[in-house]
Amino acid sequence: HPEVDLWIDMVGAESKEYALTAASLYRGRGEQTDKDISVEQAMHESAVLSASLIKGWGPEESFEKPYSPEAAIELMGDFDYKWLKAQVDEAASERSHFFGN
Repeated sequence: HPEVDLWIDMVGAESKEYALTAASLYRGRGEQTDKDISVEQAMHESAVLSASLIKGWGPEESFEKPYSPEAAIELMGDFDYKWLKAQVDEAASERSHFFGN
């Protein structure tokens, strides 16, 4: 990935925001299971889940758009930024980033 100077304000994977987004996505599936959905739907759901962790970013010139929940979904679903999505997902799962030692 490219060398960039940026920051992302985010919550953890155990946050209420993440849990509510996951519940909403899975409720929206109805009777579909993971085996029933398309690759495109799975990738979109993954982008939405990762984006729900993001609460802001900067500096704005480091990103194509100012932060918004919609812009975060677009960024997390952009194949050119898969390296950033991987870092967001990894950081969100590291509990020490969000809870004191």
